[in-house]
Amino acid sequence: MMIRDERQKVGLKKLLRVVVVAGPLLVIAHPLAAEERNVIVSVPGIFGPYCAYGVEKRLFELAGVRRVDLLWEKEQIRLSIKDDKTVTSEQILAAFEKSEYPYDYKILGQ
Repeated sequence: MMIRDERQKVGLKKLLRVVVVAGPLLVIAHPLAAEERNVIVSVPGIFGPYCAYGVEKRLFELAGVRRVDLLWEKEQIRLSIKDDKTVTSEQILAAFEKSEYPYDYKILGQ
């Protein structure tokens, strides 16, 4: 049993070293993560995944778009954009044009 106990001690020491070294790096990296802002786009008539996929694909082509959330029940799309990036209303509307979304859409808020 002595050998197993020694191995456990060595394994715990290695784990402790990893935590001591990596832990502070994780804490330091967190504040460096870019903040984001949200843009809400009204998309009445977006019922199926085909239209949603086309729009989502074009929105992700914009530099700085981090996330695209489809809010089906509200018929809206919420874009999460990194604060350090500039995405204009014109770029968002051009992405909708490029996706050939057939219904009316408009930006509600930024």
